[in-house]
Amino acid sequence: MTEPPGLRTVDWIAKRFQVSPKTVRRAIARGELEAYQLGERGATRATDTAIQAWLESRRVRPRQPGDNTPAPDPPVPQPSGRLW
Repeated sequence: MTEPPGLRTVDWIAKRFQVSPKTVRRAIARGELEAYQLGERGATRATDTAIQAWLESRRVRPRQPGDNTPAPDPPVPQPSGRLW
């Protein structure tokens, strides 16, 4: 069975944009990528519109000439409490 048009799996998104499925799941967990869970066991899907919005939110914009504002610091990783 094929996917309905416009409704994509985590694996499809990861393969399409050459990132790990874990990266996609983290974006969903942080609320950066809107998705739907279509079953008790996690059949997670995102719409093409939600994927496009996520991509736009991640756009890298070049600095303008004369802009001396330092680039923002990267987010600080939060400890997970695990040793490895």
